[in-house]
Amino acid sequence: MKLKHFAIPLALIPSFAFADVTPQDVWDNITATYGATGLVLESTQTDNGNALAITDAVLRVTYPIVGGTATLTLPDMTFTDLGDGTVSLETPATYVMELAADIPGEDGLITANITIAQTGASSIASGNPGDVTYTSSAETMDFLVTDISVPGEDVTFNMELDSEGYTSTTRVTEGENLTILSDIVNNDAITKVVMDAAGFRQESNNTSSTLRTQSTVVLPPNMNILDLTPALLAGLSFSGTSASGPSSGTTISYMDGEVMSEQSQTAGAATAVISVDQNGIMADVDAEGFDFTMMDQNVMPFPISASAGSVTADFAVPLVARDTPQDFRYAFSLSQLAIDDSLWGMFDPAQSLDRSPADIAIDLSGSLNWGLNVMNFEELAALENATSSPITINSLSINDVTLGALGAVAKAVGAFTFDNDDMETIPGFPRPEGSATVSATGINAAIDQLIAAGFIPEEEAMMPRMMMGMFARTVGDDALETVVEVNAEGHVIVNGQRMR
Repeated sequence: MKLKHFAIPLALIPSFAFADVTPQDVWDNITATYGATGLVLESTQTDNGNALAITDAVLRVTYPIVGGTATLTLPDMTFTDLGDGTVSLETPATYVMELAADIPGEDGLITANITIAQTGASSIASGNPGDVTYTSSAETMDFLVTDISVPGEDVTFNMELDSEGYTSTTRVTEGENLTILSDIVNNDAITKVVMDAAGFRQESNNTSSTLRTQSTVVLPPNMNILDLTPALLAGLSFSGTSASGPSSGTTISYMDGEVMSEQSQTAGAATAVISVDQNGIMADVDAEGFDFTMMDQNVMPFPISASAGSVTADFAVPLVARDTPQDFRYAFSLSQLAIDDSLWGMFDPAQSLDRSPADIAIDLSGSLNWGLNVMNFEELAALENATSSPITINSLSINDVTLGALGAVAKAVGAFTFDNDDMETIPGFPRPEGSATVSATGINAAIDQLIAAGFIPEEEAMMPRMMMGMFARTVGDDALETVVEVNAEGHVIVNGQRMR
C-alpha cells in the first residue's frame, strides 16, 4: 500500500489562491528547503511523464570545524500530477530511514534505524513554482527508533511513538530569503523508551494529548553555523506558538533485574510563545499544575510526592551586540507548591509548621549594555580568557519578587539605574541609584513555628528578630516593611535613615 505523504514539518496560511505546480516544481521546492538549512540532498530522479520518481535519496551534512559527516537515507517518493494544478506526494506505507554519523577521532560510526509507518495518509502540494503549500494528514503514525550503535559503548536504546495521526499545512516560499509557515496538529500519542546499559535498564511510558504548533521560519542564504549573527541581521528568525493538552508518564529503573526506582507524573495543559530574531530570544510559557511521585529505596523508604498549581516563565535576552542599551526580562512563578504529609512528617512529626502550599514569583526587567554576539562561537570561546564582561547592566526593575511559605509572605518591588562609568563609589560595582521596598507578613509567626519544630533554638531566634527591629518598621499585625534608597551620591538610606 502507498502513503500519499511527505511532510516538511512547518505552517498554515488560512486562505491561498491555488495556481499550478508540476512534480518538478514541488521537488525543486523541497530541495530548496533542505538547501536553506545547510543540508545536501542527493538523489536519483526519473521522469515518468505525469509523475516524478525519486529514489536513492540521501541527506548529508558536514560538521563545521571538527570535520566528519552525517547521512540520513530518505524513502522512495513519487510526485504525481493530478491534472488540476496540484501534485500528490507518495511514499511507502512503511519505510526505514538509516542514520549514520562518524565521530572525528573515533573508530566507527554512530548508526540508527528510524521506521515510520502511517495509515490513511495523504499529502497534496499546490500553489505556484517557488511558492508551494503542502496539505498533509494521516489517521495513525508510528515512529520507531531502533538498532542504535555507538562505537565502544554497550548500550541499546529503543524509542516508539504511536500516535492517532496528524494534520498539517505548510507553505514554503522561495526568494531572497526562504520562508516556511506551518500549522501542525499532532493528535494523542503514546511514547515508549527503553534503554539498557551494563546491567542498568530504564523503561519510560508517556501519554500526551493533542499538540498544535504554528510557526514561521525565515532562512537567509549562505548561513554560517559558526556565526549566525550576519544571518540574524539579514532576517534569520523563528516565531511560533504551541498549545498542548494534559500528559502523564511513568519511569521504572532496574539494576540487574531488581527495581531501583519508580516515578510517575501528570501535567496539565500548556501554552508557549517563542521567537528568535535579531532582537533576541523570547519565550512565554504558561502551564497548568503537575503531580509527581517517586519511589527510590536509596533515597527514602516511602514514596515522595509533590504537586503544583501552575508554572509560568517569561524571558527575553538579546543575541546581537549593539551600541545602545537593549531590554531584557526574566519572570518565573510556581504556585501552590505542595509536598505530601509523609515527607512533612519526617522533619515535622509534631505538625508544628504551617503546611500550606508555597508560592514563588520572580519578575525582573531592565536594560543591558550588550556587547556580545551570542551566535558567534569565536566570541563565546574568547570569554574564557576575557578580563572584563561584554555585558553590563544599565537599569533594573524589580517588578515582583515574592516568596510565600509557612504562612508567611515576603515581597520586594523597586527600580534602580546603574552608572557603569562610576566604579569607585561602590568599589568594583557600577553605582546604583533608586529604591526598593521589602514587605513581609507572618515572619514572627513563622519563626515561632521553626522554634516549636526544633529547627531554631529560641536564643538564636533573638538575632533575626533584632535585625528586623533595626531595619524594618511595623505596618500592621506581624507586618513589616523596609524601604531602601540609594541616591546619586551613593548614600544608602533605610526607612529614611542614612546607613552609608
